[in-house]
Amino acid sequence: MLWLMVLYPIGMLIALWGLYRLMRSRLTCGLGRAGSCALPEKAQTERRT
Repeated sequence: MLWLMVLYPIGMLIALWGLYRLMRSRLTCGLGRAGSCALPEKAQTERRT
């Protein structure tokens, strides 16, 4: 039971951080800054190859 009480807040923080990043990228895209949207995607594809 103790590990659950430790892991639960950590999981919530990770989920909130992921949601914040997703919303921030959505907002920057919505404002019409296409360059800021395209750059992270290009960086990710370059890292994979």
